[in-house]
Amino acid sequence: MSTRISSLALLFSLAVYAGNAASFELVADTGEAVHYETVVNRDRWTLVIVWAHDCIPCEAQKPMLSQFNRDNLGSGVSVVGLSSDDVSLQPEARAMMNRTTVSFRNYLYNGPSFGSDYLSRTGVDFIGTPTYLVHDPTGAIANVHVGPITRADLDRYFVDKRLENAFTPSADLIR
Repeated sequence: MSTRISSLALLFSLAVYAGNAASFELVADTGEAVHYETVVNRDRWTLVIVWAHDCIPCEAQKPMLSQFNRDNLGSGVSVVGLSSDDVSLQPEARAMMNRTTVSFRNYLYNGPSFGSDYLSRTGVDFIGTPTYLVHDPTGAIANVHVGPITRADLDRYFVDKRLENAFTPSADLIR
């Protein structure tokens, strides 16, 4: 019961902050500078996996996320990767991006403190990786999940279009 209440409180706080969220800069896998708002597809649901170069569960999730992204091309759902590593760790994050082939775009955070920018975007503290941000087709944050997820979680949430809190809570946080 308390987990459900905490999830509802988190979603309410996200709804309050989503409209006034500050923008932050990213670097695309091509080297191009972009703003976060431009990577969230305005015409479809977007699942953003926030990862770190040293996050083993994040790497373990990427093949499943790649397959989910491929399976849902043209269905109104896309996946985007976002490294939470600060600028000083971009070489390590870029090396991780180059080692792992995925079917979705990956971006590097391009600022001094991901935690501060995450807080300004969501209204809640950044807990760790992997973190998943779900954006609805208007770009607003519809859900957040911290910890690994399963393909069944994604199918329940997106494919079946059940927009309740379908993710299974995780006790294993990396950062």
